[in-house]
Amino acid sequence: MNENLNNICGYKLDDDQKEVVYNTTNNILVIAGAGSGKTLTIVGKIKYLLNIGYKSDQILCISFTNDAVNSLINKINKSFNKKIIIDVFTFHKLAINIFNHYNKKVNLVNEELLKYIINEFFLSNCDNNIRLLILAKKYYNLKYLKNIIFHFITIFKSKGLSIDDYFNFFKKNSKKINTFLAITLYIYVNYELEKKSQNLIDFDDLILNATKLLKNKYKKYKYIIIDEFQDTSYIRLLLIKKLMQLNGTKLMLVGDDYQSIYKFSGSDINIFLNSNKYINNLKIMYLENTYRFSNELAFISSDFISKNKFQFKKNLKSLKTNSKPIKIYYYKKENELYKLIDYINNEILILGRNNNDILPFYKPNKLGIINSKLRYLTVHKSKGLESNEVILINLSNNLLGFPSKIKDTKELSFITKKDTIKYEEERRLFYVALTRSKNSVYLFINKKNESIFVKELKRNYKNFIEYLRFK
Repeated sequence: MNENLNNICGYKLDDDQKEVVYNTTNNILVIAGAGSGKTLTIVGKIKYLLNIGYKSDQILCISFTNDAVNSLINKINKSFNKKIIIDVFTFHKLAINIFNHYNKKVNLVNEELLKYIINEFFLSNCDNNIRLLILAKKYYNLKYLKNIIFHFITIFKSKGLSIDDYFNFFKKNSKKINTFLAITLYIYVNYELEKKSQNLIDFDDLILNATKLLKNKYKKYKYIIIDEFQDTSYIRLLLIKKLMQLNGTKLMLVGDDYQSIYKFSGSDINIFLNSNKYINNLKIMYLENTYRFSNELAFISSDFISKNKFQFKKNLKSLKTNSKPIKIYYYKKENELYKLIDYINNEILILGRNNNDILPFYKPNKLGIINSKLRYLTVHKSKGLESNEVILINLSNNLLGFPSKIKDTKELSFITKKDTIKYEEERRLFYVALTRSKNSVYLFINKKNESIFVKELKRNYKNFIEYLRFK
């Protein structure tokens, strides 16, 4: 093969990566462990496809966020030392592109419309709603109920379900559940009518309608690469299958089931785990060398996440070593976080379970001057990122701690698969947190109320833990 193909953005492909890059016989599911160079492999694949005769307009690459798309475009251009015109889209941008191709106008609705209609229902006193409102107040905390309704409708639409499916959910002997379903159905119908009256569509409509629009004269993609496939939804899968059917397209899916953390917005990990049921001639391949963190942290994080036996088992390994990659610091006062930051004296990513977890630590002239050396993110927002060092906060045994104990409700169980183990998605979220660090993960803990995940780390990986104490 062309030697230049082994050099991507200054890095050489390893044997696993080369195997993926050079395979054009099969559709491929690439199970890429944390820090295993999946973006490098995607860029290498594009370079190889162009080298063997694919034209740039025959390749489509899809990623999950606008930031990921921009990063991928930059790396593709860097690898060629020039601008390469390849379609790199999010799913939503792809759908808009399809609309534009067929000269169809896109009027996207703001997600606030659904929230507004939900709130309006609970403010209304009209005869149609009064009985449902009385029952709602009897069975539910209304703030909690509004949140569940929003997620129910979002996930319902992402699965491509219809009104007929709604009626199958009603139960003969559950007044509480039937009250929820009646309220949600009323809001859902009003939401759809309001969109129609204003000629608006939401993101799920966009994907569904783009799939219906697709005809033979659309772009002749011959190879489609999808990044972060573990976070896909059923309607997105249908869009890709339609594109494949039109052009006999080959497919490369890249992702990691250990890092599937967007169930609340409609992603379905079971699509990833059962990809061979949806895609013919699918070969499963692995990227198991991590270049981000140590072999010890690879072992800890992989063992921690492997409690769910239905996942793809991986043997993540590294040439780096760090005998004590987990550092525990027990604090008495929250402002001791500054001592830990001073002690580390390196680039630091502070991670919390929730947006507000950092608020107790903001003090004048301290964390208020967060800069490129010191960032705070939720674990969800940190996905795909890395840092020299990571500090985890809010490791408490509370409802909104880590793991969060807000369980999937019975109401959502109609449209989401029940977890196979306790805190299944929270465990994946904790895995993401552990694997952001190139060096060590610092656990900042209140000893009086430590998280069950912390207790598990202490119990199972005590030989890899260092306890820090400052004067």
